[in-house]
Amino acid sequence: MALARSLPDFEGDWSALRALTFTIARHRVIDEGRKRVRRRTEPVDMQAILESAGAADVESQALSRLGVEAARALIASLPATQAEVLLLRVLGDLSVEETALIIGKRPGAVRAIQHRALRRLAAQLGEDA
Repeated sequence: MALARSLPDFEGDWSALRALTFTIARHRVIDEGRKRVRRRTEPVDMQAILESAGAADVESQALSRLGVEAARALIASLPATQAEVLLLRVLGDLSVEETALIIGKRPGAVRAIQHRALRRLAAQLGEDA
C-alpha cells in the first residue's frame, strides 16, 4: 500500500522503482522490530488460562465471590483499557473481533489485554483472600 501511495510522486526508471520498493520494505521491517521491542507480549491461549486456573466460568465465580459493588471497585482499579475490554467482553458478551473493532485494536491485542486484566484481578483477589 505504501508503494501504491508513493507512485504518483515517483520519477525514475525500473532501478529507482526497485530501490523505492526495498526502501519501503526495509522501513516496514524496522517498524516491526520497534513494535516488538515496545510490546513484549506473547499471545496466550485463553482456554489454557482457564484450565490452569481451574475455572470454566470466570464471570460467575467472580460475581458469586463478590458483591456487585466490590466487582465494580475491582474493575475501576484496572487501567482504563483493561477495564473497557473486560466490560465489553464479559458484560457486553462481545467477541474478541467485535471488541477489537470497537476499541480500535487488533484481536490479538484484545486477547492480551484481557489476559493481563484477568491476571491483575486474580492477584487482587488473592491479596484480599
